[in-house]
Parts: sequence; C-alpha cells; structure tokens
Amino acid sequence: MEDDERITAPQVNAGRCIGCWECLDACPQVKNTEYPVFARGDGVPEVVNPDSCIGCLSCLEACRAEALTVAGLGAGTHSWDERTKAKCRAVF
Repeated sequence: MEDDERITAPQVNAGRCIGCWECLDACPQVKNTEYPVFARGDGVPEVVNPDSCIGCLSCLEACRAEALTVAGLGAGTHSWDERTKAKCRAVF
C-alpha cells in the first residue's frame, strides 16, 4: 500500500452515531494507554489522538450504526479484506 493510500484514524459521523460507545470498548488503543484514540464526547465519541490509531479497524467492526469512516479504505464503510476482519476478532 502506498503512503497516500495508508489507512488513517477513524472519523465519527455524529449524525449517524447512536452513542453506544462500542467503538471505545473495541479499540485496543483506548484502555491502559496514555494517548487513547477515542474519548467520550458530548453524546458521541471523539477522536482525540489520531496518531495513536494502529489501523486495526476494530472500531469499524464494532460500530453497528456504521458511523465511522476511515480514509484509505475506498468506497464503502466496511470494505476491508478478510484478513483484516479476522484480525478485528482476534483477542489482544
């Protein structure tokens, strides 16, 4: 993958988000880390440290409202490959 196609940190679509916080629960870079990717915002999650994102896409897998998008995935919110899906289900 070229640098301009690199997967970047997720963006939250506040209009679609239902405030379930499952993205925070799924993200391995939220708990027990000094610079978490997500934080609880005013009703919706906020991406507060995008550089902490490791690109595992666990948040996308967990988001039932499909309120997260990630640049570098192309068209469609959930368009990652099978290997990445398996990684999202892995136990960290």
